Amino acid sequence: IYLKARELFIARRELPDSVRLFERVVELDPKFARGWEGLAAVSSIIGGWGIRDRDYTTLATRAANRALELDPSLSMPWAALAMAESTQWPVDWARHLGLMDRALKADPKNATPYLWRSIAWLQLGFFDRAIADLDRCLELEPGYLNATRHKALALLYKGQTDAAIELFRRGVAAGFVSSRAENFVG
Repeated sequence: IYLKARELFIARRELPDSVRLFERVVELDPKFARGWEGLAAVSSIIGGWGIRDRDYTTLATRAANRALELDPSLSMPWAALAMAESTQWPVDWARHLGLMDRALKADPKNATPYLWRSIAWLQLGFFDRAIADLDRCLELEPGYLNATRHKALALLYKGQTDAAIELFRRGVAAGFVSSRAENFVG
């Protein structure tokens, strides 16, 4: 159940099913820190995918804190806390980036906090920093299509249109059509 939930989260497919499966995981084993971590991660981003049928921010925060209670060495709960906090305006960017740094300090081989920190850099207009984080993310997980899409977006923002469109096309060819596609319609 855990592996299926994680697969759906990483692929950014059927996110409500991923939440449901992670909830089942922690119901079956309330002391399984990785289950809580996964629930925190998917709950922290699901709203950004247009799914707002529940209070996912509170769920993400609660799950991240539970995961850290069970295993303070984990990385993703810190990143999930940063993402959950970024849904509240005004965003405390210093805190957000600090939580991402804490996630990466806990596990510098965890690709997702690099992706998520790159999104913050994009929103703040630091395109080179975003691209550096995305390159590291893709070095760790070359098949991370959402990171490839965000790199395409960073290149687009930077004015490197041809390279951006090529990365966008590669994602579409791999079946990844949803994330940030609206930026490439024009």
